[in-house]
Amino acid sequence: MPFGTAGPSRGTGTPARAWCRPGCGATIGPPFERRRGARRKHARHPMSTLVFVYGTLKQGFPNFHRNPGRRIGGVYRTRQRLPLYVAGLPDEACAPWLVHQPGQGFQVPGELYEMPDEAMPGLDAFEEAGLPWGYERLRIEVEAVDDPSEVVTAWAYLKRPQQLSACPTLQGPFEAYTPALAAGYWLQGATP
Repeated sequence: MPFGTAGPSRGTGTPARAWCRPGCGATIGPPFERRRGARRKHARHPMSTLVFVYGTLKQGFPNFHRNPGRRIGGVYRTRQRLPLYVAGLPDEACAPWLVHQPGQGFQVPGELYEMPDEAMPGLDAFEEAGLPWGYERLRIEVEAVDDPSEVVTAWAYLKRPQQLSACPTLQGPFEAYTPALAAGYWLQGATP
C-alpha cells in the first residue's frame, strides 16, 4: 500500500477508525543531526537512522519484539516538555501517545536506537505513520539524562494535538510510560 494512503488498522485487517481525518503526512528529513558542541558517545553506522522510543517499543515492553534497532547506551529524554497520554481505543488499550505540543507535559524519558535504514518502512507501517489516525514521524531533540549537554536529533512517533479530541478514553499526562501503564496494553489482532 502506498505511503500516506488509508487502509486497514495496524495491519490487523480491521477497517480504519471512522473518526479518521484526511490530510496528514509524515515529516521527512535528514535522519541524524547533532547539536554543535555535543559529544558523540557512539559510532553510528552510515546506513542507519536514530529513533527515540518512549512507549511499547522500549526494552521489556509489549512491542519490543518489533524493534529491530541497536540500543545506544543510557537513558534519553525529550529536550522539550511534551504531554504523554495513555489512550484507550476500540482496537488498542493503554497505548502511549506522545503529543506534539511543545512546552506542555514533561521531559519524557525513553531509549535511543540505531535503526537500519531498511527497517524504517516497517516501523512506519506499524505506527501507521502518515495516516490520519496514526502517528507522525517527526525529528525531535533528545538529551542524555546523565549528561544534558549531549543533545541529538532523532526520529520519534508523535500524535497531533487534534487527535486528542477523537480519542474515546484518555488518561494523563504522565511523566513516563511505565511497566504499570503497559500492563494493560493490548492490540487487536497482534501476534508476536
